[in-house]
Formats: sequence, structure tokens, C-alpha cells
Amino acid sequence: MFAYFENPIYLLGLPIIALGFYFLRKYSSKAKAHKAILISNFNLIEEASQNRKDWFLYLLPSLQIVSLCAFCLALSEPTFWVDRLTKSGQIILAIDISRSMEATDLSPSRIIAARQAALSFVENLPPALEIGIELFHKNAILALAPTKNRQIVQKTLQEINLNTLGNGTALGEAILLASKTINKNQNNTNKADLILLSDGESNTGIDPMTAISEIQNLTIYTIGIGSIVGAVVQEGLITKMHPDTLQDIAYTTGGSYHEVWQGNKQLQKIYKSLSANYTMQKVQIKTWPYFLICGLFAASLAYILDWTKFRNL
Repeated sequence: MFAYFENPIYLLGLPIIALGFYFLRKYSSKAKAHKAILISNFNLIEEASQNRKDWFLYLLPSLQIVSLCAFCLALSEPTFWVDRLTKSGQIILAIDISRSMEATDLSPSRIIAARQAALSFVENLPPALEIGIELFHKNAILALAPTKNRQIVQKTLQEINLNTLGNGTALGEAILLASKTINKNQNNTNKADLILLSDGESNTGIDPMTAISEIQNLTIYTIGIGSIVGAVVQEGLITKMHPDTLQDIAYTTGGSYHEVWQGNKQLQKIYKSLSANYTMQKVQIKTWPYFLICGLFAASLAYILDWTKFRNL
């Protein structure tokens, strides 16, 4: 973040104001001293000094100084440039941990390849972006609420392995949980993103398209992992990738669909392309209205006090 003034010439008013009040105070002190000599009853002076509240007498000129300085700053139009995300400030990484993810059509297995690619993806994201981790099989589990702490995100991803796999694939439940998590952590008017990696075979829980009809403000990017031909898992079952479901999910929510069947490098390339959506850009913020409001408030308060509390001083 850095700042500059569009009309810096008005900043010259600040030292002029300071000098003006300095000489005004100096002249006023001499006038009061001259007036005190003309008073014969010094008991009255002592009584007045005891009853006077010095801090109260400084309040009016202080407000006047603040108002004039604020007006000078407002006229100089201070402007700040800050870094802001070009897209939403939160994303959820949802990773399929069903038994089909132990297939070895990606080396050494789908789940390990997905984990490594996700770790690389996280490293390339801006620090201001909050990342949550969701894992799903027959149930959807929020492994990590959205956070900017990259160490915790990486640690959560590194804990994913073959031992975490379970039965079933509930894509619909994963979508609902992601929407619920996002809405808890930000204003409902802001859109967020869900990056969902799966082989696309939803066989339990709510239907994915039904789940999409119940959510809002969530863009879903889907990554289909595996081949259409399929691969054999340890239990002798053939698991195939089902792209149609993942395509429908992505396109219905305004996201995009990506497919991985050639190898790990292709998955990493997809994550890299997705990370390009989350970049920082410079945003201009003009702050002169705040100084103007401050100046008007101080000037108004000084005027009110001058016509009430200070009338008899």
C-alpha cells in the first residue's frame, strides 16, 4: 500500500495554519498580560484562575485547528493504492476420498496425485486468499475452515493418504457443505469458489443438481480425474470417470470443467490455470471525503461551543 496527494499544493496550508495560531496565541497572551496590569483587585484574578479550567479553554482553538487542517488535507485529495484480490476472497478445495481414488491410472494413485497437485496449487495462491479443505466420500467432511494460514492448509493436505479413503461418493453433500461453510464465513452478497476434484461418480446422498438448486453465490470449478475406460482398484472393481455430472455442475454455476487422464503433469497444469483466477491488483481508494467530514464535524462543534459554553468566558 502506498499513498500520494493529487493536489499537494494545499498541504502548504498546514504550516500556515500552525504559524497563524502561534502568532495569534502569542499576541493574545500579551494582551491578557496588559489587561491584568489594569486590574487592581488581584484577589479577583486568583479566584478566576482557580475557577477556570485550562483544558476547556484550549478546546475551542484545538477544534478550529483540527477543522482547518482537515479541510487542507481534503483539498489535497490523499489517495491510497492497495492490493486486492481480483476474485472472491475464499475458496474451498473439495477432494474426493472415495475408494475409486486409489486407482493407479495416475501415478502412484489418483489420491496421492491429487494431494501433490493441491499442495502446488496452494503455494501459488495470494496470501490474502482464504482456503478451506473439504473431503468427501459417502459423507462430506470439513477438514479445515477457510484460513489464510498456509502452513495449516498444507499440513491438512499432507494428511490425505490411502488410509483416509472410504466408501461412496456424495457430490451433492460436498456442494451443500461448501455453500454452508462459505456463507458462515462471509457476507452472502459475495461470491466464492469451490474447486471440486472427483471421478464424477456420485452414488449416494442428495443429487448434485438438486444441491446446486439450493445454493447461491458459489461458483464451482470441477476437475475430473481418471479415464473413461476405467481402472481396476484393489477390490477388483473397475472405476470409470463420469464427466457428464462434473460438466453439468461446473457450467450450471458459471465455472469450468477440466479433465485429467494423461498424468500428474496435466493435473498440475490445470491447477496452475485455475490459480491465475486469483491474482492481486492495485485498487485506488480516495480518502478526501473522510477528511472533509472530519473538518465539518470539528468546525460545527467549535461553532456550537463558541455560541454556548464560551459566551461567558
